[in-house]
Amino acid sequence: MLFPLKRLTEEVDILDPSNKPLICIPVMGEDIEELEEELINALEKRPDLLEWRADHLKDIKRDALLDAMELFHKHLKGIDCIFTYRTVREGGFGKEEDYLEILKAAADSGLFSYIDVEMRRDNLLVSDIVEHAHRNHIKVIASWHDFNHTPLDMELVRNGFYGEAIGGDIVKIAVMPLKDTDLSRLKKVSEDLSRNVDVPLIIIAMGEAGKISRLDPLSFNSCMTFATAGKASAPGQIHIDQLRSHINGA
Repeated sequence: MLFPLKRLTEEVDILDPSNKPLICIPVMGEDIEELEEELINALEKRPDLLEWRADHLKDIKRDALLDAMELFHKHLKGIDCIFTYRTVREGGFGKEEDYLEILKAAADSGLFSYIDVEMRRDNLLVSDIVEHAHRNHIKVIASWHDFNHTPLDMELVRNGFYGEAIGGDIVKIAVMPLKDTDLSRLKKVSEDLSRNVDVPLIIIAMGEAGKISRLDPLSFNSCMTFATAGKASAPGQIHIDQLRSHINGA
């Protein structure tokens, strides 16, 4: 079992305020040179883990993908990395027709500890990717994003249960709060899910109004928070220096 997941599920009670959440930095270079620059810059900040947002790569054809993966082989030493190919409907730039092939290639590479799998798509495709990842001993982050609003509590809870049911080793739900009550509802949903699912959660309120969920992820029952070392991959992300200062000083 990979270190961060083992730490969260076997050794550490994430609801204990004395424990610190994991900090993840996304890297999003549009070409090989920019990707390597971002990767080196992120590693200098010593996060707990990285996320490669591969959907930002302009040339996603096989050769370019392999060249980019070689960068991670070169630079990743003793740090876990999430592979994410975020499609347009989930707020990214990835193409639907490439999704299955790219995620399987990432799983086959042996470079990544986790693969982000969007749960809002065909059940058979999701099952295929999850099974392929697990056969390669890769953990799955089952993710669901809404950049427009915060859905009803029932829908959020249903998504949390569904993420675990499809084989997610971590369930991630990210929404956009439009009013203060959205934050209180999301916190209540996180409490309900933390009591009723057996996998760690990542619960994020995006945008300016949701920054508290990034600064104080444990209050949203989250095992992980995302920070920047430059460009942000989602609205409301905070620079790792500010985030680390807040978490360590809290």
